[in-house]
Amino acid sequence: MSLPAQAGVFAFALQAAKIGRGGTFDPTAVTWHRAKAPAIAIGTIIDDQVFPLEVGGAIVPTGAFRQGVFFAGQATIHPRAEKIFGHLLKATLGAASSVTGVNWVGTTTVGVNTHIFRFSTASAFFQPWMAVRRMAPGELAADNMGETGFDCKVATLALAIPQMGPLSCQLTMMGRDSIFDDASTWTYSAAYEDSVSVPQSGNGSFKMSGVEYPLTGAVIEFNNGLTQPQQEMIIGDLRPDDFIAITRSATIRIVYKVENYDLYQKILSGAVDQATWSPFPYIESTVGGTPAFEGIFQSGTNIPTTSTPYTLRVVANRVMWKTDGPLQLQAGGIIQQSFTGTVLEPASGDYFTISLSNNATAATYA
Repeated sequence: MSLPAQAGVFAFALQAAKIGRGGTFDPTAVTWHRAKAPAIAIGTIIDDQVFPLEVGGAIVPTGAFRQGVFFAGQATIHPRAEKIFGHLLKATLGAASSVTGVNWVGTTTVGVNTHIFRFSTASAFFQPWMAVRRMAPGELAADNMGETGFDCKVATLALAIPQMGPLSCQLTMMGRDSIFDDASTWTYSAAYEDSVSVPQSGNGSFKMSGVEYPLTGAVIEFNNGLTQPQQEMIIGDLRPDDFIAITRSATIRIVYKVENYDLYQKILSGAVDQATWSPFPYIESTVGGTPAFEGIFQSGTNIPTTSTPYTLRVVANRVMWKTDGPLQLQAGGIIQQSFTGTVLEPASGDYFTISLSNNATAATYA
């Protein structure tokens, strides 16, 4: 019979430190969090190669060898804002700080805590090491097998905001090593978090320099340009030795349901009163406390004992906007245009922040 994937499990944990090629990973030494996922494609990647042709043999390869092995893949999840999604944000950006009793707009609210995820001030390169589990269900629970990858780092985190419905998040990650073992005895920190805390596309807004625009599609992506396994191979080990983020960037892709052409004209010419294109890119910066870019998304359910919904907020302080294709005109249809924003280093303030408002304590993300 076919094996159904319904019983599969995706779980992750933040490691206190890198295990390294001389260490032994202890799965009981970390806190495992389970997340429901529409799709998981993550596991051990094996690189097997054949010998080149050799004199004295036939015109076919005569041998084979294992060139390398590592752990990698991606998972798509609906981000629950209750607690554990913050661990993935910390793994992506590097650092977390919390404000107790304050909601996402900074108003004192009993029962609400806001957690801000950003680059580490000590080192912009810093990312926590991470362990990832993926269970492969068997016909019976006792037959469940699974893979655990460790010494992993998040390569990309992309928030996809649909026209209607819950937000989804795609994570891609890479790891040094893995274990394939019996998953029937795996334990986790707690039950799955509730779907009522998932932010909805219908509860929120996109704002560029304080102006809200009607969008029919949007993706916010954070990218850590990690070194590749081939770069990290060292003599004496078939596994990559490390992963380092040598570039870090954030991109905002939007589809604007055109109400007027001011946005297009600003990006084209740099001002709404100019008719010709400008040789200078159009850049928006945070001014007087109004973020250059702000995305706010809320769940349909309030945080317990409060009147504040679970909230996810994204802020960038300097963004270069460009057109991502021409105006799209359709007979009998609406006019749309795609734009891409690249987040730049600001003169002051954070490069890029993602905040969660929930009732988790500061210790949760410490």
